[in-house]
Amino acid sequence: MAARKTLYTCAALLCLTLASPFGADNARGGAAGTVECAAVDAFGSGIAWFGVVNRYLYWQCSSSTSCLAVSLYATAPIPGTAPVVGCGFGHVVLASGEVYSWEGGSWVLVGDFSGAPVPTQQQSWGQLKAHYR
Repeated sequence: MAARKTLYTCAALLCLTLASPFGADNARGGAAGTVECAAVDAFGSGIAWFGVVNRYLYWQCSSSTSCLAVSLYATAPIPGTAPVVGCGFGHVVLASGEVYSWEGGSWVLVGDFSGAPVPTQQQSWGQLKAHYR
């Protein structure tokens, strides 16, 4: 009886060893990389969600059969090297402040937040304490 269990155990290990190269090839993930940006927006009668992976903008929606699968929104990588901090329908915002729009098959720089002044007002410690009393 013990010989039969040993035979079955060895046969199972042999089958696993022979099958592992085939299974490992099929078990790879679809999109390798880190999601830099994710956004959700209204789209028709449903919603659409966006994500930037490896400098490419992807999207998917829930309201139409034409966008039920994840697909590339833009066929070219997002320009620049700064991380993408905002994304949506064909638009991305980089951490450097640049705003790009996908227009006619290429990314176009449409704005820049980096040159805007930051409003500040210098106060003394006493003025700050008096403000919150």
